[in-house]
Amino acid sequence: MEFPYGKAPFWILVTAVFCGALTAFTSLNRQSEKPELVMAIFSKEHYDAYKRVIPEFESQHGCVVQLQLVERRALWSRLQSALLAGTLLAIIPPAILFFYLQREFISGLTSGAVKG
Repeated sequence: MEFPYGKAPFWILVTAVFCGALTAFTSLNRQSEKPELVMAIFSKEHYDAYKRVIPEFESQHGCVVQLQLVERRALWSRLQSALLAGTLLAIIPPAILFFYLQREFISGLTSGAVKG
């Protein structure tokens, strides 16, 4: 029996099915490891206080809680990088539009000019 579309599409299909099954199998095993609640904390004292009461909270509510001690400088740096990236992405469409319509833009500016 031959695959009707040839050998290459057959092996691509086999690889895709295998990768899908492997991904599904590994994701089923990791579901218990994934935290259901993630708390970002900025103070070492608060981190220690929460760390002591988290096991009791997890046993009462049946969920997994992950604590993350975050340094303010690192968070500020990430936010600033995201803001600058967003600014760059926001300036690209008007710049492309200006270069595309540059002739009309310049003619509009000079049409109202008065020779002196």
